[in-house]
Amino acid sequence: MRHVAADARWIPWTWMGHDTSGFEMRNSGISAATNAIAHVQVVRAGITGGVTPVASYDGELLSLLSWMVQLHSAALGEHTMQANDCATIPAGTDVSLSTTAQTEFLYVAFPGS
Repeated sequence: MRHVAADARWIPWTWMGHDTSGFEMRNSGISAATNAIAHVQVVRAGITGGVTPVASYDGELLSLLSWMVQLHSAALGEHTMQANDCATIPAGTDVSLSTTAQTEFLYVAFPGS
């Protein structure tokens, strides 16, 4: 598969089954290429930034590769991610994200069986 960012279409992003106003995503095509074993999306916040609802990921592995994303979790604490940072969120951990305007990050998920 080959992903061409300039040709990709931006669509509304869903955070763990929740609608997220203020965010949109472009799909990399990894989900189709791996028969849904992995999902890789580029997510960006709109001009006012964005905040996701608190949600718990029930798959095997969720990673965020980030530029200026705040990670909020009662179990994991509060973390500010800078350029080139990565966070891996354990299954079953409640977490939410907040970003500044027009921030982009890479969302990588392995849903498991």
